Amino acid sequence: MGIPLTPQMGINAAAPNGGMELSGHTQPVYACCVSKDGNQLLSASGDKTLRLWNLQEQCNVRQFVGHSCAVYSCALSPDSVWALSGALDGQIKLWQVSSGLPMYTVHHHSEAVMSLHFSTKPPLHHEPHSNAPAEPTEDLPPLTNPPSAVTSRYMAVSASADRTLALWNLEITTNLETSPAKNTLTSLRVASVDGERETEG
Repeated sequence: MGIPLTPQMGINAAAPNGGMELSGHTQPVYACCVSKDGNQLLSASGDKTLRLWNLQEQCNVRQFVGHSCAVYSCALSPDSVWALSGALDGQIKLWQVSSGLPMYTVHHHSEAVMSLHFSTKPPLHHEPHSNAPAEPTEDLPPLTNPPSAVTSRYMAVSASADRTLALWNLEITTNLETSPAKNTLTSLRVASVDGERETEG
């Protein structure tokens, strides 16, 4: 069951053009993404949290709490089982969507993580050349789907204000590639290897 939307946290019937206006965050919302089936929306905010919204039932399903500063980016896996978030301090967290629990935190970027995406097909096939330290979250209940059982299907790409892009193996939290840029990166575009799908953020 989700949290029913109230006038202070929910759907604004007066939204322009018959659309929805979701409210609930206490600070600016910096990013959002919609699930592949169009039923859920994930939002990232300066209030240090993410929120998952059910657009069909018009309710706020849950909050994701764990960051110590503003959350600037977020992403949902294609099957909506996992979520990624990137914060002002450069930290990236992997979350289990069904429980709202953080699986681990990766430290790699030195500045804010501005954009994140999941990829189902890794574009690189060489051995990793560097590792970023991952901090497993302790004292969590047993998981129905351990991260290694599901995240092995996915890679992640992150873009940062530190002018780097990073490609991640989520199963072992290994940084496969880091590419520098001349200017601050605020968005990225991921194209599938077979050219059938492209994602912008």
